Amino acid sequence: MELEYSDVSAEVKGSLTPGKLKLTEQNIIFKNSTSGKVQQIPSSDFDVVNFQTFADTWSICLFLKNGTLHRFVGFKDSEKEKIAKFFSNAYKIEMLEKDLSTVKNGSVLSFDVGSNSSFEIPLNHISQCTGGKNGIAMEFHQNDDAPVSLMEMKLKDPVEVFQQQVVDKASVINISVDAIAIFRKINCLTPRGRYDIKIFNSFFQLHGKTFHYTIPLTTVLRLFLLPHKDSRQMFFVVSLDPIKQGQTGFHFLVFLFNRDETSIELPYTEEELKEKFEGKLQKELNGPTFEVMSNIMKTITNKKLTGPADFIGYSGTPAISCSFKAEAGLLYPLERGFIYVHKPPTYIEFEDIVSVNFARGGGSTRSFDFKIELNSGIVHTFGSIEKEEYGKLFDFIIKKKLNIKGQERDDDGDDEKDKERYEQKMKEFKASGGDTSKENKKSPAKADMKPSDVDVVEVLQQQVVDKASVINISVDAIAIFRKINCFTPRGRYDIKIFNSFFQLHGKTFRYTIPITTVLRLFLLPRSHLLPDSRHMFFIVSLDPIKQGQTGFHFLVFLFNRDETSIELPYTEEELKEKFEGKLQKELNGPTFEVMSNIMKTITNKKLTGPADFIGNHSLLYLFIYLFITQDNPINS
Repeated sequence: MELEYSDVSAEVKGSLTPGKLKLTEQNIIFKNSTSGKVQQIPSSDFDVVNFQTFADTWSICLFLKNGTLHRFVGFKDSEKEKIAKFFSNAYKIEMLEKDLSTVKNGSVLSFDVGSNSSFEIPLNHISQCTGGKNGIAMEFHQNDDAPVSLMEMKLKDPVEVFQQQVVDKASVINISVDAIAIFRKINCLTPRGRYDIKIFNSFFQLHGKTFHYTIPLTTVLRLFLLPHKDSRQMFFVVSLDPIKQGQTGFHFLVFLFNRDETSIELPYTEEELKEKFEGKLQKELNGPTFEVMSNIMKTITNKKLTGPADFIGYSGTPAISCSFKAEAGLLYPLERGFIYVHKPPTYIEFEDIVSVNFARGGGSTRSFDFKIELNSGIVHTFGSIEKEEYGKLFDFIIKKKLNIKGQERDDDGDDEKDKERYEQKMKEFKASGGDTSKENKKSPAKADMKPSDVDVVEVLQQQVVDKASVINISVDAIAIFRKINCFTPRGRYDIKIFNSFFQLHGKTFRYTIPITTVLRLFLLPRSHLLPDSRHMFFIVSLDPIKQGQTGFHFLVFLFNRDETSIELPYTEEELKEKFEGKLQKELNGPTFEVMSNIMKTITNKKLTGPADFIGNHSLLYLFIYLFITQDNPINS
């Protein structure tokens, strides 16, 4: 015996949320039409139920044994008798029709006019209650999905006793206890700032210079601990019911830690630790700050601490550099989903994914876009991913059996025919010389593949990798230059030079550039007609690199006359063999000279300087100077 209603709303933190209601003999089930979230209320928890008028309809008010109130709105007058009979037969509870102020004493605040109830407020919806001389002010937990929310209500009344009654029943946090742990000046990316973090038994606090937050532990949904791509820092991410900063809601807290260590002594005896935390925490905690803090949060919230899956990308880390909504960040493939940090933090579960798609990024052959389509119809696009990440990410998608858009999945189970078809495609691919630059060749990402054909995919992928310009960074750098001033793209970069590529590591952007893309090299002295003559320009002309939607055809470095000394990681014999004696084991001199000499040798390009023209060429130098210092890439 069941009852179903498809046009009913549930009250959630003061807002009516539309959905479907199903009454069974075991429980009541409500499915949110907007989010798809399902809520089940076991019949064993029922205590009191009644009808109440609600505008021009009826509502069911269901009290649980713990005092919680659930209200479902949208029933017709003709349905009252059927519902009352169902509650009587299935749950052995009689439906009442009277004011809420007379039932479940203390769990609902009722405002009565005469003998009738005007409105009522479930006390567990109240987040804070403060008293004044002639009244009280009540603040409410916010429903983030509601377009309009009641933030605060003030009542005028002699209030000391009344305030205490509200506080006793409301979900108001008591901070008159000692903190379990305190962490000072923690770098928080979302919301931005440095905060002192105080962790208590039932909540934690963030104290910043401008904003302060008190967050109940019951609002924490998930915890993530993720290594930064630079391997020197760690992200600790807390997913939670949103906290407010003005009109902005934050669904995630994103903390960034370095490897500094800390030591904390918890304010409990060994017996109390065993009783409260089942022995999961020691009295003295030592180690990296991120490890200590995440361990405490994991224990007191009783949530799993999620880290990266067994995915390791081309960079040798579990993070993939990409852009999302015009911001640069990192995408992490996890065991049950993807998470992007940090702006805006986004978590996507596999079960919410309809399909994924690999697409060429903005017409570039050096990067691709990774698109994720959700059940809700929303499509998340993670762009500007280096093409070298494609193989690893594609293997991960196949392993997790996610649907790749454009693939046809046969239901006849004829795997042998499928395998023959793919083997034939590979023969054609091999016969063509594996030329992936031809437009009439079909990309492996768009091939008609099935998860059962992973072995075929691996062979095809390896053939592509063998022919493509895929960079191997599992080698040591030939030379490293720190904090080099770069005019285009603007910033200071660490420059690492390898045998077949070089890297620029900046504060925000990072580039990996194959040596084969370098076209020309220039070394130009500044003229005495410019502000100073102590500097040198080193310019690298190359196939364009991307920074968002901007393409740079030139790298423009500016050096002063500082000197450096570098010892190359080769023996004299290896230097003769690799570089035909053009490089010495020890290189000394001005930094621009050492770096340009190495680049000239490994790229096998001529290093071009000024011609023997000497004269009044101030206009030419002035043009170069103004053009470069205004962050404009030279396009000719």
